[in-house]
Amino acid sequence: MSSFMPFKSALAAVAAAMAGLSTPALAVTDLSDPLWVSGTFVDRVLDTFVVGSTSNIVGGISWAQGSAAFAFGSLVFNQVLEDGQVSAVGLGGYQDQDASLLGFRFEQVAAGTYHLVVSGSTDGVSVMRSAAEISSVPEPESTAMLLAGLGVLGFVMRRRLE
Repeated sequence: MSSFMPFKSALAAVAAAMAGLSTPALAVTDLSDPLWVSGTFVDRVLDTFVVGSTSNIVGGISWAQGSAAFAFGSLVFNQVLEDGQVSAVGLGGYQDQDASLLGFRFEQVAAGTYHLVVSGSTDGVSVMRSAAEISSVPEPESTAMLLAGLGVLGFVMRRRLE
């Protein structure tokens, strides 16, 4: 066996550990159902998020453009959809970190079920949707354990070489 074999094993272990650190967290993309609003609206539930572990939720709100056709039996009519303004976005007591009114970013959201609520106004009938990405936040304990394991691995390798 070559005297370089322990170095190869240690190098492979370090490379595997570092690859684990750089792997991005799994992200879940969520697209809400349409929310119809008119006039002034306050704390309307736009979407519901189920968070499994501490996560960041980042997304945006869009207004439908154009017109929508409705049918009630044999009656059909068109509704022109108006843009509106969003004045507030909330998520279960978490502070929105995005300064824009059509974007939102909630950080370090604990596990649980949350409702994304919006307030604002429109001159006519409007349809809103939200799109969000939920990505888990790596726990500090996991990184600490990885670094401690690398330290033990380095200590063992050094002892073998002496």
